[in-house]
Amino acid sequence: EDECCFFMGTELEEELVHAEEGREIFQPVLSPDGEKLAFLRDRDEIAVKDLDRGSTRTVVPAERNYSYADGDIRYSWSPDSQWLAPAPQAPPSVPPAVCCLA
Repeated sequence: EDECCFFMGTELEEELVHAEEGREIFQPVLSPDGEKLAFLRDRDEIAVKDLDRGSTRTVVPAERNYSYADGDIRYSWSPDSQWLAPAPQAPPSVPPAVCCLA
């Protein structure tokens, strides 16, 4: 309440949402309804955590994916949070598209 803008905030609380001993967990994508969190596990496996129940399941096993570089496996949620789809990859020579929603 005392701070005017989020980006200038100093009173923030951080909370660990998911961790697994000895495994790399990164590239989290929160579902639109805020109930699920998709993430990469050990660079190749796509998993989804149900934030209410705390359960995690693998949706794309490592043997179905292969990562050549960080960020090359991308995915996004459907608007109704029921589906997780691979995001298309542009060839390295094509710069990413930028869209301004004003």
